[in-house]
Amino acid sequence: MAEAEPLRIGIDVSRASRENHGIPIYTRSVLAELGKLDTTDQFVLLSYPDSPVAHGFGLQDPELAAIPYSGRYIPWVRVFQEQVLYPAAQQRLNLDVMWHPQNHGQFWTPVGYVCTLHDVLPYSRPDLAQDLDTRREQALYWSRVQSAAHADMIITVSEFSRKEIIRLLGVDPSRVVAVQNGIDHTTFRVLRSEVDRARLQTQYGLPERYVLTVGSYGPHKDLATMIRAFKTSDLMRLGYNLVMVGPKDEIVYTSDHEGLEEMVRDEGLEGRVLMLPPVPVTDLVGMYNGASMFCITSQFEGFGLTPLEAMACGVPVISSDSSSLPEVCGNAALYAHVGDYLGFAERMNLLATDIELARRMTSLGLMQAAKYDWATTAQKTLDILQRVGRTNRRS
Repeated sequence: MAEAEPLRIGIDVSRASRENHGIPIYTRSVLAELGKLDTTDQFVLLSYPDSPVAHGFGLQDPELAAIPYSGRYIPWVRVFQEQVLYPAAQQRLNLDVMWHPQNHGQFWTPVGYVCTLHDVLPYSRPDLAQDLDTRREQALYWSRVQSAAHADMIITVSEFSRKEIIRLLGVDPSRVVAVQNGIDHTTFRVLRSEVDRARLQTQYGLPERYVLTVGSYGPHKDLATMIRAFKTSDLMRLGYNLVMVGPKDEIVYTSDHEGLEEMVRDEGLEGRVLMLPPVPVTDLVGMYNGASMFCITSQFEGFGLTPLEAMACGVPVISSDSSSLPEVCGNAALYAHVGDYLGFAERMNLLATDIELARRMTSLGLMQAAKYDWATTAQKTLDILQRVGRTNRRS
């Protein structure tokens, strides 16, 4: 049987090297694993001309190309750029298929087109997407997400998000597939070094015993419930503090960092709640390892990577029972209802006082985290890109 002719696969990497959260981590992780796969396909990486990439993120000899406009963000102008100029450039590059890994669709798809929609939070819960409060922001989001219905295939990261996309965007279910995220097990793992722990305590002011949460300070994370649960629980009496790590400024949705700082002061929790900005990944792994437990009170997650990272580091997890979190965490987490700070406090008390339960949840967490790896995500993604690319070439 003749070997299939190599495809030209375009990939948008405009945000891959600029940020260190959710979607950029997803993009970099999949690219690194794509570079390890046995394929003769030619990858074409597209980035803004004012911030070009100089490497292939692990891909072997990719072709580098420029998106036909700068990274300057002007919402009304960006609609025209993304929906007209960008597709035209893809056509000029003679691509067989284009993959956009970061919640962007196109109405005009002159080449095979695959997009990854991680979630549709502003459609599902507009009350939690407070930055989309102007007509221009709404128009830009609408153009990106509603146009995803025109993609040959939509990749999303959980069955929960898949059902939301089908329900809210009216997409044919056969064109939406869940390809779950992975874990970098060489990075997120159980550490044995006490030297790192002492360094982190000195550098960041980490307490000896603490509950950890990681993520943005956006309203969908519902960190007010986290703070109330911590105050209500017995943890302070038992010598625990609360440590929160995440960006203080707006990344995707509006940050409530200042409001949470005020809440900490009003509740008399200064000195017991530590609110940190993002930290280097090596330090984050050390923080996971030093935590007594991890807690996520989020109202909405398209996937929920941080509880899996905690599990991979041997930390027992408490989670809200919302959106994709039960799907991702399985039986390896203790659950409380969204907003039920008394329920979260009860589960914090359980993990702090029941040593056998904490050990059992740690063991279950390690097994759950082991089910997720980026190599599987990359292979499934490549299979989809190749299928769409070959279909587009024949049509």
